Amino acid sequence: MREFFKIFLGAQIRIIGVIALICLIGFWIAGVEGVLPLAIVTACLDVLPFIGTGIILVPLILWRVVNAQYYQAFLLLATYICCMIAREYLEPKFISAKTGISPIFTLMGIYVGVKLLGIGGIFLGPLYILFVQILYDEIVRKKSFVLKEE
Repeated sequence: MREFFKIFLGAQIRIIGVIALICLIGFWIAGVEGVLPLAIVTACLDVLPFIGTGIILVPLILWRVVNAQYYQAFLLLATYICCMIAREYLEPKFISAKTGISPIFTLMGIYVGVKLLGIGGIFLGPLYILFVQILYDEIVRKKSFVLKEE
């Protein structure tokens, strides 16, 4: 279990880095002030379900629309979409690469975990999927489970 949390935390750190880079580029192109700290905060908030990058990007987009800065609003909307796609693609991919669980099952575990358990479900959902896979491998396939090395 400790190894799984290490894998999950490593995946989250890499995803935060990617999201921060996307935000940094998007904010810079859109002409947002305080690009670096804002990109880092936005990326860190992306880890939290139901909050995510939208807590920063949606008000920025709306403010640009209200001020008739449609081009900047469009750039920020594109940044928001890129962040959402990056998270949806990278999270199951990073976790499944180390644990051997299918990315689809990892993603399902995250979503079901969040729906049933709230924020703790981010960790417990995939952990439950991993547990089910271990049981299946041990009982049905008579195969021992080993986490993959880097």
